Amino acid sequence: MTPPPLSLPIDHPGWRFFSDRVMGGVSDGEARVETVAGRRAIRLRGKVSLDHGGGFLQVACPLGTSSDPVFDASALAGVELDVLGTSGAPGTYAVHLRTADTRAPWQVYVAPLPAESGASAESNSEPEPNLEPEPNREPRPSLEPGSWRTVFLPWSAFHPQSLRLPLDPTRLRRVGLAASGAAFEADLAVARIAFVAGDPSLQGRSRRAFPR
Repeated sequence: MTPPPLSLPIDHPGWRFFSDRVMGGVSDGEARVETVAGRRAIRLRGKVSLDHGGGFLQVACPLGTSSDPVFDASALAGVELDVLGTSGAPGTYAVHLRTADTRAPWQVYVAPLPAESGASAESNSEPEPNLEPEPNREPRPSLEPGSWRTVFLPWSAFHPQSLRLPLDPTRLRRVGLAASGAAFEADLAVARIAFVAGDPSLQGRSRRAFPR
């Protein structure tokens, strides 16, 4: 039997924001849960800078539990997301996966989010508290009018960065949303993240949820 999709709650308490400032960069941003174009979403936004060897913003969430930090997704085929705001240069937005094999902070498996041809959706924001905000932040741009779209990333789309081992979906630890690779104003909203079996008939609403 094909397993049903497994959804990561958008309001999961494990979401954490971080940037290249941990390594001396100067990118400035934030991540928060808010209503975007009629849907609750995790929104990553800010100014990505390549100065001082930096160049990224990211928000990430663990996939395991305190008693079992490793999530076995081998019965599933990849990650499906409902996204808004990927109209930047190709490759500037990506999904990151960390596993039991990514032991150094710079090791990760990366799958770029396909850039959309038009702009993305207008924000109808009802913000909640920031996830680890940074000080002295300037006002951020709003997402432009557009529509939500669903993106499916099979395991084969995730390529190792700074390690040689291929992705092992039996050893997942963390999923992240990243803006990087260029100097630009980032604004990305994701309303659903689900690990799915790849069967089109199951790629709708998820029927299971991660424990909080």
